[in-house]
Amino acid sequence: MKISVRDGKFRLSLRLPLGICLRAAAKACKGEGAVQLLRKDRAAVRRILRSARRVHGALELVRVEGADGSTVIVTL
Repeated sequence: MKISVRDGKFRLSLRLPLGICLRAAAKACKGEGAVQLLRKDRAAVRRILRSARRVHGALELVRVEGADGSTVIVTL
């Protein structure tokens, strides 16, 4: 997973392992069903996401553009 922040000349790019992101998502989820899915079937979810990335390339999950021209992009 990659998080990119751009604001004028300032650019920041963070690459995070998918397993760490899934663990963080399991801790942050409020719904009981989502937490159980992410905890029990983490390996299956990781395999599905990796195969989707291989087939479709970089998938853009979130793009936020501010009024001042700053941009935050989260891609898989």
